[in-house]
Amino acid sequence: MSNREMVARLSNAIDEAVSACVQGVKLPGIDGADVRTVTVSSKQLQRVAAQLEQYGQSEIRLSADVELYLRVSDTDVLRSIESAEFRAAVEADGNDFCAGASTDKDWAKAWERGIPCCS
Repeated sequence: MSNREMVARLSNAIDEAVSACVQGVKLPGIDGADVRTVTVSSKQLQRVAAQLEQYGQSEIRLSADVELYLRVSDTDVLRSIESAEFRAAVEADGNDFCAGASTDKDWAKAWERGIPCCS
């Protein structure tokens, strides 16, 4: 596999890991969440690719914009964009990559920020 292909597949694996992490957000008031953008530089991806070739595993810190669907009533849902920092761990398994992502983001606080105050 060429370096270009490896970086593209690596980027895809990281995107999927972040998406799976975000899909796991389950809190009262949050009806769902989707990843809008994942920000990983090509330099970061090259570093991860080199570590995978050498050690078979690597970690990366990245940011992503997440769209939250906030339940405000039985019939109304608001959308709110939150930025979050993630840690992705990647392992190489032959020509495949296995990635998992996690975040310490306080999604309950994100819900509070996304609900407009009424006075």
